[in-house]
Amino acid sequence: MEAGLKANDGSTAAIADIDAGLRSRKIGDQYEAILKVRTYLQQIPFPLFANTVLLRLAEAFHSGSNQLRSYVLKMAGECETELSKVFSHEEVARRVIKVSHSNDPVARALTLQFLGCLAPLLHDNKQVHHLISVSLDSHDDLELRSSIVALTRYARYSGDFARSVVDKVAQMVTSVATPMETKLQLVAVFRHMHSDVDTTMRVFNLCATLLQETVSDALSMAVLSSLTHLASVSPFAVPEQLHLLLSRLAVTKKRRKASIFVLRNLTVVAGSPHLWTIDQVKYLIAYELSETDGGLISAWLQCFVQLTKVPTPAVACAIRDSDLLEKLKMLSAHPNTDIRIHIIKTCLNVQSMLMAETAASLIAFLVDLFLLLLAEANNGYLNKKFFKLLSQFLRTSVDDSSLLELLVGALITAMDSVEGEQRHSISALILECLASVAECQPALYGALHDWAKRTASDGKHKNALLAVFLYPPVHGADVVADDGQAVLNLWGQDLWPLYQVGRTAMRNGHSATVALAVFQKLTAYAVTPKFRYWISALGRLCDAQESIASAEIVTVDVLDSALFHYHKASASLKAACAGSATNDVWFAERFTATLSSTAQSARATLIVVNCSALMPPPTLAITANKASEMRRRLAEQLLDCASAYRQCKDEWLQLYRRAFDADRQSLFAVELRAGLCAVCERALTLLAGHESPDSGQVSVPSDALLCVRNRGLRSLLLWARNEVDRLDAIDDLDKRFTKENIDFFLTIQNALVKSVVCFPRFFFQRLQRTEIKLQISPQPPNSQSAISVMREQQTPVKVEGVIECHRTSRASLTESRSVHKVILTTTQSLTRSTIDDRSAIDLHPAALLQQVEPINGYFEAQFLLSFPMSGTATVETQLIDKETKRQWTTDVRAQLKVNAV
Repeated sequence: MEAGLKANDGSTAAIADIDAGLRSRKIGDQYEAILKVRTYLQQIPFPLFANTVLLRLAEAFHSGSNQLRSYVLKMAGECETELSKVFSHEEVARRVIKVSHSNDPVARALTLQFLGCLAPLLHDNKQVHHLISVSLDSHDDLELRSSIVALTRYARYSGDFARSVVDKVAQMVTSVATPMETKLQLVAVFRHMHSDVDTTMRVFNLCATLLQETVSDALSMAVLSSLTHLASVSPFAVPEQLHLLLSRLAVTKKRRKASIFVLRNLTVVAGSPHLWTIDQVKYLIAYELSETDGGLISAWLQCFVQLTKVPTPAVACAIRDSDLLEKLKMLSAHPNTDIRIHIIKTCLNVQSMLMAETAASLIAFLVDLFLLLLAEANNGYLNKKFFKLLSQFLRTSVDDSSLLELLVGALITAMDSVEGEQRHSISALILECLASVAECQPALYGALHDWAKRTASDGKHKNALLAVFLYPPVHGADVVADDGQAVLNLWGQDLWPLYQVGRTAMRNGHSATVALAVFQKLTAYAVTPKFRYWISALGRLCDAQESIASAEIVTVDVLDSALFHYHKASASLKAACAGSATNDVWFAERFTATLSSTAQSARATLIVVNCSALMPPPTLAITANKASEMRRRLAEQLLDCASAYRQCKDEWLQLYRRAFDADRQSLFAVELRAGLCAVCERALTLLAGHESPDSGQVSVPSDALLCVRNRGLRSLLLWARNEVDRLDAIDDLDKRFTKENIDFFLTIQNALVKSVVCFPRFFFQRLQRTEIKLQISPQPPNSQSAISVMREQQTPVKVEGVIECHRTSRASLTESRSVHKVILTTTQSLTRSTIDDRSAIDLHPAALLQQVEPINGYFEAQFLLSFPMSGTATVETQLIDKETKRQWTTDVRAQLKVNAV
């Protein structure tokens, strides 16, 4: 979670800069000022600033030349999202509409286009509605086209406007005096008139009349396209549009272009498969296709891909009672690869709708089709979509090991057969496919290890993705990793692939062997200080893992060595983010610090247990009171160790709550680490003769949700929990607190400490970045550091914020996380003056909470605060995500200093 601006610092300077440029007489200075607008709006995305900027632009549009107006128009189109927060709608409209009274048609056209850009703000303005309606009668071609652009925009946002102009638009479309080009533009407006049922049905009736009267194919296609779009956003209109399209499909059989157009419209309507009837699906299945017409076949298949995405009773029944599968098998002989990919998509979609015997036959057909396409890999027709489908098929549909081996062998053969310029891209796609399948079929890691080693050695496909199979997850395959020198000899001097290999090794649990040698070498080649600190930290983490892995039994000396490296790594990570506006390695730094805390807790426990070994055995003649006192002290020390483990568990859970942008598997890894600490806490508490219901329940994620790396950690957690349950089963506390049971706990702790750390993906890479920019007002003047308020007076404080989320291309919908609500917490910290004798005043009044829902990424809240004396008001933010409704913490905060007078 990234924090952004805390106040409106720089907004005054930005406004002054824009004003100076717009007031300049040089068109170059004016254009430069307009170009800066977008940058300023992104840096200061708050309503007051956006409102001020748009008013300046509206004034420049009113008083400037047509050239300046065109610049303002272009900038308004690019900043539509940022300008959506503007609130002075009437004032903006008043300044812009003045230009519409000009005698210059170009100025009037630019005005209409500018008003069109401002439709999200001015969609309810009646003056603008009237201006657009009147401008439709203009005889100037540019002004007319601009009015249609504005008409389209306002019909999308304003239901009242759409109802008021639908008759006029219909009249213009049916008029013989209207040019065909203008008719096509006007018909496109109909697709946005879906504000209510009456308007939508009026549009449908008008368009039905147009289809009967027109003889122009272009106009008919435009009408059908508008109706299809209208039906896609108005589900009640889907049956009527579906009937219309199927009837048009019946009369356009001999017209190839028209048939393809109708099928593409049916593809849009297929997005609502629950509204199709069995007869309609059967009619589409029975549609006659020419085996040589690739365009028609592709359009027909795309319709079925969309129709079968969501299983429905009508579609399933129609498919089972038809010859769709035989038709798909016949069409698979077509040489077009895209057609074959559409066939594969359709087969994968309908697989769940078929009976067991038919589904088995379908799987055999898909295997043959995949093998056929892989045999032609050298032709360069295979793309990312194909390998994604193959990965999906292997992960979800193939249970037979022989079929899996056959297809994996075909993938390897295809990778070896690819030649020329596409070798690298196809190899990367095949390796990504194999890695994805191996997550669900862990046996592939061991089966492909030797092949990956041979492939990397011969140098033909020296891709860093091979490291996934060369150094697989330690829990997924019984593979002995190479030593450091062998790794360096294998990957040579190419530094970036070498870094990727080291990163993969750390993620898969080979930090002590493979990654250690890699990062020791890369340290000498780091150029920038940030990268040098980062590589140094990774090397220190590998050293810590090597210290633990090389010891058969974890001792205090072993943990001291590991802690030394953990502290060095943590210091390097802090140095890596020093002086940076955004802390990109905060998760890595906190993950390392929490690993260090866990090791510190284990060290403290070992010291206590080692000291307990000095206790005299029961056979020695010591008084009962002294023995009881020694046992009591040892129990207290064990409780202190349990408290340390509880603190480690809380640190892991706090890290979990802060990682809003993390992928699911990274969160699972953190959650499982917290579970290991909870098990140790529970065991120590039980040994000390206490019950701990708070930490007794350790939540363990389902095995089906976890990747191979986390499954091993889950198995270790379940084993440890079951072993600790044996202590809980001993009811007699004296029998529980024995040396044998303490040694038994040390065995559990030794296994937990020596467990291999597979560093999560979020440690190295984030799939999304969420930034929150917060502003609190009123703000003190530039020359002061605090605002002045009257004592005991209720002071209104306004908090505004903007949420920006950036996702990478690899972020899937299931992995990404979006903000549902924001929780704002306001706390006050009062400062008592030395001359103030009001000692009864609470210096830390109760916190105020407010929950708000962002709209287009913007949120605001107001608080009434009372300041009996000077102090500081702090606003902190928490998030609730849409998917799980879980509460997440952030580091974003804003402060307001107050001087009570």
